[in-house]
Amino acid sequence: MNKILEDKRLELETLIFEGNIEKAIKKIAIAVRDYPEDDDLKLLYASALTENKQYKKSEDIINKTLKNNEKLYEKYYYLCINYHRSNNYKKFVDSFILSVKSKKDFGKVNSFFFNIINNPLTKNDYSYLNNKDIKNALVTAIELNLIPIDSLSKPIQQILIEDSKIKDENIQYIEKLSDEVGNSKKEKIAKLITENFSNSGKKLLLCFISTDCITNPYLEKLITIFRFGLLKIYSEEKSFFEEEGYLSDLLISLCNQNFLNHSSWIVSDIEKDILTNLDLRRKNIPKNKQNLNDFLMYGSYIALDKDKELKKTFIKKIPSNKEKFFTLKNHLTRSERLLKYKKNINTKFSITKEESLLLKMFQDENYGPSWGKLKTDEEIPFLYFLKMDLAPIELLKKPKDIKSPNILYAGCGTGRSTMKVSNIENCSIDAIDLSLENLLYFEEKCHEHRVRNINIYNMDFSDIKKLNKQYDLIFIDGVFNTTNNLDNNFDILSEILKDDGFVKLNMPSPLIESEKNLLQKKLIKKNISKDSPISQLRQFIFTSRDPDFRKLINNNDFYDKHSLNKLIFNDKKNLKNISEMKNVFQKKEFEYLGLGNFISNIDNKTTIMSLYKNHYKDDIFLKNLDNWSEFEEKYKIIFKNNYRFWLKKGKKK
Repeated sequence: MNKILEDKRLELETLIFEGNIEKAIKKIAIAVRDYPEDDDLKLLYASALTENKQYKKSEDIINKTLKNNEKLYEKYYYLCINYHRSNNYKKFVDSFILSVKSKKDFGKVNSFFFNIINNPLTKNDYSYLNNKDIKNALVTAIELNLIPIDSLSKPIQQILIEDSKIKDENIQYIEKLSDEVGNSKKEKIAKLITENFSNSGKKLLLCFISTDCITNPYLEKLITIFRFGLLKIYSEEKSFFEEEGYLSDLLISLCNQNFLNHSSWIVSDIEKDILTNLDLRRKNIPKNKQNLNDFLMYGSYIALDKDKELKKTFIKKIPSNKEKFFTLKNHLTRSERLLKYKKNINTKFSITKEESLLLKMFQDENYGPSWGKLKTDEEIPFLYFLKMDLAPIELLKKPKDIKSPNILYAGCGTGRSTMKVSNIENCSIDAIDLSLENLLYFEEKCHEHRVRNINIYNMDFSDIKKLNKQYDLIFIDGVFNTTNNLDNNFDILSEILKDDGFVKLNMPSPLIESEKNLLQKKLIKKNISKDSPISQLRQFIFTSRDPDFRKLINNNDFYDKHSLNKLIFNDKKNLKNISEMKNVFQKKEFEYLGLGNFISNIDNKTTIMSLYKNHYKDDIFLKNLDNWSEFEEKYKIIFKNNYRFWLKKGKKK
């Protein structure tokens, strides 16, 4: 493409991005007339028409463009967007299928399509999504890491429910299946398990449960029945799994799932009795009599990575030349694999405060979940990052852009959010956290993503001045609620932040935390604490009729041990509501800019902002914190993912 045309396209794309659609349409129409052979311009024209709700005209242009071109996947991508905006659900799905059939690893269409069907506001037709092409596309998206697994998890599980016999025979089928498995012999059990999903459903199930936690209660119950069935078969005839096939692959996937959820599934008394006879830790079992399937079966129930001897033997028995064991070996070797990255983490600032040491111990024991590949090769200017995070709130006074920002991310955890920040143009990041276990994983992800602009420190925020640095931008992620000295934390923040510097402050809502505190008190009355077995806690919640506990079943954190412990037992301190935080900002002379992405899905955030506008029509800038405080009282759930305040430090007078 020549330079003039390239500049023209950039100008037109900017007009669309800024919302000047009418002007963009007129200018693009002229450009299309001047460059009639340029398909990209025609597709840009179609995009502008789609934005302007001229869906039929846009569709006609797209269909005439790239008709005999090899880039058909682009054509169907634009049609996919068009049909989504015009609420033509079936054509939206069909266009996606045609796009990935033309190019299965086409990232843009995968990202667009799966983010739409993952949106809670989308009314999905899962009977239509339950087709071979969609299931195969989901497997490809997981295997090639095209988009984050959390954008796939919910729709995958709904599609699997649709694909299984639960859908056809309703929820009572689970109880019926449980009884049948409990009362049947190995051949009947194998048939019951094998016939439950279609072939494409089986493929998706195996791929998904090896990669992410099941967070659907019905699917969990179904798969735990499968696990019980495999255990019964194995207790009858160990050689049953020696031949490769669906059941042996399912056993591997169940072992992976047990690592992912940290052995959080409930185990019946019958299963416990069978496992006692299979216990690999019994001293009377010679190592040469233990085979791989013994470890897979036992490892689908017990955390084998916690026993050094068993883990060592297990790893030796895993074939090195079989790809299907790669994920399992990765789980088993996690601690040894991560330890090699310790040399890259700055640990010279000792953590000495008692409350910090206790929190560090808790976080190391309950380290964060794994995450996949992120897009880190497209740099974005800082002001663009700020504008997108604040949207639809507008910056009233356009601040000076920071060309090479120095950034601090305090409370980085396993680093996923920090990795996204690393896309800011020419930035340098210092990332700190109390948990070495989380930081080791973060350093591995930096290595995997080839990111070199992040320096990682295992240190307490209260010691941050020892770095002798000043920052243009600081992220405070859950750090200020770990101590009782908010005033001191803000004083430190003010000292290390440059004049006119920015802060994104993430803090839990006291309204949400008060509900968790109530749950803790109720659990204590039932003699359940953070030291109780996770299966006891989950069994109590599953069977409770208390609506406060029943709500937890719909929370993804309920489905793995570490997340559930952090959800219920990670005590937060120094919690203040929005009105109280407003007073802190004023006292410490920070300008409040607006709310960042307190909800990850931008469409959901826009919906909440529209609801706020209807309540507070006078607040045209959506920034009145007294209003937001009142609004939260009416709709407590909106800040379940924390407050996310954007602040700016004023210049010293």
